[in-house]
Amino acid sequence: MFQRIFVPLDGSRRAEQAIGIAAHLAAAAHGSVLLFQAVDLQPERWPVFFRSHQVLEAATFTAVAQAQAYLEQQARDPALTGLPVETRARAGKAASTILREAEATQADLLVLACHGPNPWAVGSVTAQLIRHAPVPLLIWREDSPCLGQADMQTRRRWRLLAPLDGSLWAGAALVPAIALMRALATRAEISVHLLRVVVPVPVQGEQEGARWLQQQRLRQAEEALSQAGKELERLWRRSAATVQPPALTWSVAVDPDVVHAIGQAVHPDEPFPGQDSTGTPDLLLLRAYPNNPATRKAAKL
Repeated sequence: MFQRIFVPLDGSRRAEQAIGIAAHLAAAAHGSVLLFQAVDLQPERWPVFFRSHQVLEAATFTAVAQAQAYLEQQARDPALTGLPVETRARAGKAASTILREAEATQADLLVLACHGPNPWAVGSVTAQLIRHAPVPLLIWREDSPCLGQADMQTRRRWRLLAPLDGSLWAGAALVPAIALMRALATRAEISVHLLRVVVPVPVQGEQEGARWLQQQRLRQAEEALSQAGKELERLWRRSAATVQPPALTWSVAVDPDVVHAIGQAVHPDEPFPGQDSTGTPDLLLLRAYPNNPATRKAAKL
């Protein structure tokens, strides 16, 4: 179960909706919530005559103090009543500062909303967190309805998209996440869609050989997803024997950019196999990035 939930805020109403989800998850796991804001004044865009050390230091001090006051106000959200809550504001670029603080505070889940003109574009905060986060991320899509306390209690269906790469760590994050989603709405129907992204085989010389290798990769990905689904159902029954397992579907996407493929799955042109036209995901669960030392250490535990 996730015990220390890290919520990055940027002052927008959309980002603040993460507080409600984080509060419910923390309450279910008897955990705590950390509200965080990165303060980036972007001094590189300032006129040259404003870039003195004294001016930048004073502006940063004021901005961080304002961010801290904002976080303390958000910490009084009724959803957080009775929960251990910490607030923290730090100066720095959004993505790198969030990543650094998430690891420094020993968070074990990041909860956030993707928003902006293109949240999945290379260089966006969401894309950078997906590629480099030291802990799992729980994200919901930009056009998903805002989630208030009443919606948390009355919602009848939750759809979770879970990209997997075949590693044990990716699959291991699913079972506690689904259990936590059950805690969000105990009478809700849960559906899970597993996604595997296959990078195209580069064509160098003989195209027939490249096509054969691509087909092999696709077949292996499909077999891996099928096995992951069976393992997920087995683990679910073992940990929640009296609860009906979630509805499970899966698909394989071919894309040279994994983050782009995930973004396409969050906003699909067509519903996933086995789902109706309303089957777009509400929440996106991503494992921690495999090349981070923190992730490799956690995977060994």
